[in-house]
Amino acid sequence: MAKIPFYAKSEQGKLVFSNHREINDYLLSVNGKQLKVTIERATGRRSDDQNSALHLWFEMLAQTLNEAGFSVQQILAKKMDMDWSAVSVKEFLWRPAQKKLIQKESTTELAKIEEIDLIFDHLNRHLSEKFFIEVPMFPFDPNKR
Repeated sequence: MAKIPFYAKSEQGKLVFSNHREINDYLLSVNGKQLKVTIERATGRRSDDQNSALHLWFEMLAQTLNEAGFSVQQILAKKMDMDWSAVSVKEFLWRPAQKKLIQKESTTELAKIEEIDLIFDHLNRHLSEKFFIEVPMFPFDPNKR
């Protein structure tokens, strides 16, 4: 018996599949046949709450850097001034550190605690030592600001 993993998330008690077309194609190919479906919680990836916390921290750090008067270029040693945003924190600070430290492109690939903590600690140390920035604490509950 072949095992074919399909990934989904639970929304309001229903499964929402990540790849509808692939699921539909498979179900058509086994039409009328009995299937065994096993549901297990995916591990190793960050949760929705962790994703929200990560992006909230991007916003918090962007605000901290802007309030301290640092432009993106001052931090990255560039010439044209721009204000920080959650996107620029993610793309210019977080993602390069992530690629260098754990060789992963997307934040969706991050392991729950260990990898996020590792990247956070490195960025915190860099900004504290080089620019004397007091980096915001990482949010524990992303729904509370």
